Amino acid sequence: MKEEILRFDHVTCVHRERTVLKDINLHIFKGEIIGLLSINYQGIKELLDVLSDNVPIHYGYVYFDEQLVNCYYREGSSRNKVSVIKKQSSLAEDLTVCDNIFALRRGFKKYVINSGMLKKQFRHFVDELGIDLQGDELVKDLSVFDRKLVELIKAVIAGTRLIVIDNISDLFSKAETSRFQELLHYYVNKGCAVLYISNHHEEVFQICDRVMIMENGQILQVLERQSFIRENIEPFYLSKWQNLERPGDLREKNVLLEFDGVTCERIKNLSFSVYRGECVILQDTDNIVTEEIVDILRGKKSLVGGHICLGYGEYSEKRRKNYLREGIAFIDKNPIESMVYKEQSYYENLSCLLKERKSDLLNGRKIKKSIIKEYISRTGEDIYTKNIMELSEASLYNMLYYRVHLFHPQVVILIQPLSEADMYGRLHILHLIKELTKKHITIIILTVNLSDTLIVANRLITIKKGRVSGEYKSDEFQKFEQDAITPENIW
Repeated sequence: MKEEILRFDHVTCVHRERTVLKDINLHIFKGEIIGLLSINYQGIKELLDVLSDNVPIHYGYVYFDEQLVNCYYREGSSRNKVSVIKKQSSLAEDLTVCDNIFALRRGFKKYVINSGMLKKQFRHFVDELGIDLQGDELVKDLSVFDRKLVELIKAVIAGTRLIVIDNISDLFSKAETSRFQELLHYYVNKGCAVLYISNHHEEVFQICDRVMIMENGQILQVLERQSFIRENIEPFYLSKWQNLERPGDLREKNVLLEFDGVTCERIKNLSFSVYRGECVILQDTDNIVTEEIVDILRGKKSLVGGHICLGYGEYSEKRRKNYLREGIAFIDKNPIESMVYKEQSYYENLSCLLKERKSDLLNGRKIKKSIIKEYISRTGEDIYTKNIMELSEASLYNMLYYRVHLFHPQVVILIQPLSEADMYGRLHILHLIKELTKKHITIIILTVNLSDTLIVANRLITIKKGRVSGEYKSDEFQKFEQDAITPENIW
């Protein structure tokens, strides 16, 4: 008989008169990985709050290790043995790996145990796993992947019964994701349980024993592993995108941007061309060069070797430092956090890039009236909003993409555009990308995970160990998509 670790029995939560969790029935057993596939992200935060911290619920019962820990008539008095590993690190950056794992553990008295003994215990864990980590390394000096390994080891050493993985794979390369999943399987075989939350459907079906499909705070369906067949899982990859027409090959191939033997710290003799008006994906398969490519194009980093050409001339460091004037725009990985000017109105946010071209003329009534007239069919009444932070996430994404649309640069660099988005969010962003391509703006998508970006691209260029490892036209993409959903490829 399976040993139950966690059970939700008809759990319902209401927040500000809105039901955020609706009649959730959930069973998690020792030695299994259960997936939570979120079609939209509604209810995930509340689910985790109830699961780990026993926050008040409005109906239902929560059992942990077969003990009632929370219910509708009383709040749970203590936290459960649950560790949540999120994108945002929970580690203390200025402390060592060992101090983070042992000294910051609840109830731990460092002065009782010799630091040498701690390092020896830590060595035992990492050697067992075949991980190259040093106990005396500062966390701030670790890679993102290694930090997540430290969080995982810390959870296991602390005696965690249930480990929650909350959408962290965007931080990893494909190889790192695979390695992290191997370690999860290792610990599950040792008696832990894992709740694996992800917006990347292929991952969920590859690693999990069961998968819950959740939307609007309600579990719609639970698929057992034997049900991971094409008919059941394919809708979560392709059906939502059927109204997006895949672009074909370009008729005219005029080179707009060219990297010729570009070398920097991590980039090694990188050469590729981007054509005017195309949408090309640069997949950083090792997750090591994306940031460096961005810094080079923004003029923040000098080249060690090679050349970059934009248009008909060399894209020199001087030109790169004025990238907006050169017609290059960026949309960051988390654009709502980094690119929305909270103190400015919608119109001011929308038109801010035009200052590079029109300067003081932007405040003129005629120009403002003209822009509003042109974009109100897209923005709706949002364009008159004074307090922009009152708008929905979808409206803010609209504004950021319309900002670029209005500026009409030669090239737009999108940095992992789908990394923070649920299924509906991805669809929305893909439509916004299509709007840019219709305006014949050249799109470069920098990404680690392909996710659903192939549907809008003309070409895919893969980069491994700092140089081009492969190049594929749109009519060759089918192979990648079939591989993602072929049941034989599931773990």
